[in-house]
Amino acid sequence: MRHTGLCLAIWTILSPVYAFNDQTQAVHGNCNSVVQDAEKDVNVTIICGIDPTVHQKTQEEKSTLEKKLHELYEQQIAYLKEKNELVDKAKVAEEVVKNYNELQKAYKNLQEQVAMQDNEQLTQLLAEAQTALSTAELEKAKQILDKLLTELESIEKQIDLKATAHFTRARTALIEFNPDEAYPHLKKAYNLRPENFEYAITYAVTLQKSPRNHTDRDTAILTYQTILNWLRPLVETDKSRLKDLSQTLNDLAILVADDSSRRAEAEKYYQEALDIRRDLADKQPAVYRPDVATILNNLATLVADDSSRRAEAEKYYQEALDIRRDLADKQPAVYRPYVATTLNNLANLLQSDSSRRAEAEKYYQEALKIYRDLADKQPAVYRPDVATTLNNLANLLQSDSSRRAEAEKYYQEALDIRRDLADKQPAVYRPYVAGTLNNLANLVVDDSSRRAEAEKYYQEALKIYRDLADKQPAVYRPDVATTLNNLANLLQSDSSRRAEAEKYYQEALKIYRDLADKQPAVYRPYVATTLNNLAALVVDDSSRRAEAEKYYQEALDIRRDLADKQPAVYRPDVAMILNNLADLYKSDFNFRKAADFWQESTDILRPFVSANLNIFGNIQAKRLKALGAMRGFLAESKEACLAWQEAVEIAQNKTLKEEIQSGLKKFCSQ
Repeated sequence: MRHTGLCLAIWTILSPVYAFNDQTQAVHGNCNSVVQDAEKDVNVTIICGIDPTVHQKTQEEKSTLEKKLHELYEQQIAYLKEKNELVDKAKVAEEVVKNYNELQKAYKNLQEQVAMQDNEQLTQLLAEAQTALSTAELEKAKQILDKLLTELESIEKQIDLKATAHFTRARTALIEFNPDEAYPHLKKAYNLRPENFEYAITYAVTLQKSPRNHTDRDTAILTYQTILNWLRPLVETDKSRLKDLSQTLNDLAILVADDSSRRAEAEKYYQEALDIRRDLADKQPAVYRPDVATILNNLATLVADDSSRRAEAEKYYQEALDIRRDLADKQPAVYRPYVATTLNNLANLLQSDSSRRAEAEKYYQEALKIYRDLADKQPAVYRPDVATTLNNLANLLQSDSSRRAEAEKYYQEALDIRRDLADKQPAVYRPYVAGTLNNLANLVVDDSSRRAEAEKYYQEALKIYRDLADKQPAVYRPDVATTLNNLANLLQSDSSRRAEAEKYYQEALKIYRDLADKQPAVYRPYVATTLNNLAALVVDDSSRRAEAEKYYQEALDIRRDLADKQPAVYRPDVAMILNNLADLYKSDFNFRKAADFWQESTDILRPFVSANLNIFGNIQAKRLKALGAMRGFLAESKEACLAWQEAVEIAQNKTLKEEIQSGLKKFCSQ
């Protein structure tokens, strides 16, 4: 009987990018961040200059501002660590500086509008706010801006001024990485002036990046769509708004792509954004080519999920790679990481094609070399990428029996790095430790002399996933179920531990049934797989064959239903379960039923054999051999010989072919 493994293989895909051009800049307006490599980490310094158009800062004020901004940076680092999120110090520093300079920009707009009011009280409040902002005394600045907003409530009209004041107040919250506090002010600014791109896009992006609930995601989509509605006519007469239009399309596509039923819509947005950026890049390649590469990567990642469009996804990845290689030749420090990520994504795409595995390996190896170089200078930033690429490379090589030792070496190095990272940030990296342990166990489990070692890896992975699932059940219960299934697959071959294996299968099945109640499209396939595995375990017990048949039948019903919607994906699984049921009926001497099930199984698999003989040839030949035997028992000699003849023609294994030929000569020579 065939047991189906549910194996973990961690691939990395470049996250869709929300905004453009930020990756090239460490300087934003009046302040900038300086990142210096240290032996084990990065050192960050924030430097602010003096802007003569604003309040003249003394050196003491300048130092105070830099100190306060650095405190904000440290607070955000601590917050990320507390939340067990990935920490990229350079990006956090850049975000602090960018947010402060955006706040100063918003304040200047507010200052200009207040100056037009000839209102002494508003002018005085604004002067106090500027003094506070000049040294990043944000709590004081917020209190003053709140007073200003209260004053504005009593003034009729002045929509622009009120919108700008709310937006400036929101900016004081965003610099503290406090989107919850920013939301009401962003919403107010947007509602007052929905046609203001800066208000609208900041509101939408904040909702997108830091949603409080599912409604925020829907609001972000509606906001983006509103922006599109008033941007599209504008670009007809004002071509400078094209970059705003393409950014909105890209960000909207990222959101919409999360809904599998709206992927065509997401693709349409990506394509329009890409067309715009290509046109802009024709005129200003240095500015817009990086954005073209970003959208190509996002588009490829979307399209790659459709197995019938892999060639198209590859084309997008290749173009993105060509652009990023060219950019990296001129600015290696900025663009080599993007080259490595695209190489990894491209390799992930190609590795599923057995005829292109050498090509995939070449891309992984190049990505690995880049990440190793980067990690030598910035280990805290790039060691995670080294580990991911090692894991991906091992996933590729482990299918080649002659290179399993090499795959194990890569897994072990990835595991060592991830264990080290997990010591510092356990909730971020413990899931990766567990995933690598699972992959390593899947590798060594095929060596009967190393079953105990495989079990040890599975058990450690299971312990981690159970621990994580206690805190985040929605995220990690699927991983618990997968590891339980893998562990049961290992133990079921030991007759003395079958009860233990069944216990693991039953627990996995319960989890998958619970998950399938909420997300049937995602988890029903796993329910079917676990039912099949459970049936294959109990079928050898003659007293439990009815129970095994029941599990197989339920698995078959699920697979048939799935195959109606996705025949290319699930019909081979239908054929597999029919084969397992045929085996069961044969053992019960129900040869007619066994023959019928083998007949259906081979009929289903036949087109897949024609399309991919290397993968399905031997599988089909074995089933045809069994079908021929059943036809022989039923005295259906002609049908038996036809089945064996077909089996001989497609068998790839020499021994199997010879066995079938022997039967042909013996029973079908006349």
